Amino acid sequence: MLLLNVLFCLIAPILSYKILIYNPTFAYSHFKFGLRIADLLANAGHEVTVIIADLDTRIKFERDVKYNIYFIEADPAAENLIVNNKMNDLMWMETDSAKSQFELFDSFYQAIHLHGKHIINNKELETFVINEKFDFGYSEVIHPYIFGLFNHWKIPAYASGSAAPLLSTFVEYFGAEFPLSYTPTQMRASGDKMNYFERIENAFSHLATKVIFSWVRELLTCENYMNEKFGNGFFNVEREITGSSFIFINTNIFIDINFPKSAKMLDISGIGIPKPKNLSIQWEDILNKREKNVIISFGSICLSHKMPQEMKDTIVGVIKNMPNVTFLWKYEVEDGIADGIDNLVITKWLPQNDLLNSDKVNLIITHGGLNSLTESLYRGKKTMVIPIFGDQLRNGKLIERAKTGLSLHKRDLKNNVTLFNAIKDMLTNDEYQQNADKLAKMLANQPINPKDVLIKYFEFACEFGKFHHLDLASSDMNFVQYYMLDIIAPFICIAAIVLYLLMITIIRIVKKLFIAKIKIE
Repeated sequence: MLLLNVLFCLIAPILSYKILIYNPTFAYSHFKFGLRIADLLANAGHEVTVIIADLDTRIKFERDVKYNIYFIEADPAAENLIVNNKMNDLMWMETDSAKSQFELFDSFYQAIHLHGKHIINNKELETFVINEKFDFGYSEVIHPYIFGLFNHWKIPAYASGSAAPLLSTFVEYFGAEFPLSYTPTQMRASGDKMNYFERIENAFSHLATKVIFSWVRELLTCENYMNEKFGNGFFNVEREITGSSFIFINTNIFIDINFPKSAKMLDISGIGIPKPKNLSIQWEDILNKREKNVIISFGSICLSHKMPQEMKDTIVGVIKNMPNVTFLWKYEVEDGIADGIDNLVITKWLPQNDLLNSDKVNLIITHGGLNSLTESLYRGKKTMVIPIFGDQLRNGKLIERAKTGLSLHKRDLKNNVTLFNAIKDMLTNDEYQQNADKLAKMLANQPINPKDVLIKYFEFACEFGKFHHLDLASSDMNFVQYYMLDIIAPFICIAAIVLYLLMITIIRIVKKLFIAKIKIE
């Protein structure tokens, strides 16, 4: 036994890789996704360093972790655009159009650009990374400038990732087809079964995404800035993103809508769910007060206390009309909204993952962020989604597609009858719970564990580097080549010419026969 331990100690360092993860505090769900990847790789025995580049200073994190942290202070101008962004207060009132969604993030684009330049010009960071000689790098695809820096820092290979469903534009970068007839874009409130008008809207959403992305390309990527700094042709967004060994996406084939993908695209949804802890006596006492319990949580960006008063009044009114149900509402301020309501518990924070693991929680009402959605599905909970912006619109339809819950529009928060009936239906209809239990069992027993996918593919890429042979040749084809129009067009022309000559010949033959008949007569 002692000999085996000695051998393991000798072998372990050989199998360990130095991995660099770039994880700015951009949005809590994205930040949490990156930290979870770091945690799993560190637990697998690798030397992981996480660059935490501060952007949203409201996001807090633990420093007592198994991986190394290289912290970078926020650029003041970028921090101001994020923290004091007035659009946070307007999200509850925005429309669902792609144009509106992108306009909503205008200040974010400006902040990301300033933040990107702040990282690119950080000489201390450059010296640190080059001296450390990392084997592999990782970043979310929404920070593409870092892939150029990985190359500049002489990191042999890297992977990209996405904490949300991949934008249709990025899917096409990898040469994969994004079938608009049955696959909604990231910001469309549609399922895979779309009627004629929904398909039109989906096509326009895809087009709008491409057009608007072209407008904000420099803000998001710092492409021109990097080429001016490091030399013309140094950085190209499409080339660097598709240069990823793999791209790890926070989706799951048993939850999401499936479509043809590149072999580089790997589903790892579920890795971000930590093991649940036992609830405190305080929470247990709250759950024991009534037979049914409902969680209300709209995430960390769209704050509940920022919603219009009319929506708050509707929620409170519905809660009052359900005295036999306890509602746990994540509400960020103490403004007396719960005064005199025995079945409403207001809390600035709640242990959502731990609560969802309790059999006493019957329903969660959520904004539909992918992390919250995944937690509820893995825990077998009925889910009501009220999406606010972005991929939440699409995620709500995934819940309806799985028949584990309902998706309402945020304007329904102004309608007492609609909201009351929806909650009542979900609490009394056993079909939702049966479907939720079945899906949870499938996710728990799926043939390939997402954590194993992450670790094994990371280690594989660390050993073998980039996999250009996995790139689809279609990524380098233009529209004419991809749809074989250069082949189809000549055949159509030849067929048209043959048909024309045949018609001319037939006409001449008919004319001759007709003329000959006249002469005979």
